[in-house]
Amino acid sequence: MSGGVINVEESSALTVADISSVYGGGSLVNIGLEKLVGNETAIQQLMNEHNHQAQKRTEAERKLADKESEIEFLKTSPFMSVIGLIVGACGALVMSIGVNLLTSDKPPEHAASLTYIGFGLVLFSGIANALYPFARRMFNWNLK
Repeated sequence: MSGGVINVEESSALTVADISSVYGGGSLVNIGLEKLVGNETAIQQLMNEHNHQAQKRTEAERKLADKESEIEFLKTSPFMSVIGLIVGACGALVMSIGVNLLTSDKPPEHAASLTYIGFGLVLFSGIANALYPFARRMFNWNLK
């Protein structure tokens, strides 16, 4: 900025401090209603500033909601890992009992079912930990 003229290249780098130095000699000045009546430029500037601040607030609220969701994820991740570990261990136990029964001389009818159920539990415990972040986003769709 030179001599009170704002250069186009420099205008994108203006900050709030720069704007306040342009208007009111560097200090914020209260504007009364009598100064706004009939002053279309000042009203437009106030509306533009209001809209800009509203956009910034909306963006900040969205970022805050994202961070809250990430914090919730980080708090629940260890719990989900422990649940996955327990389900995987139970699945491995059920599967090993099913395999043991299948390899016996006279396998019972439910031996194959136990093996499949155990395999499903082990598979579910592995997939659940990997897909938890995606499920979290899907169930928190309203925070986007």
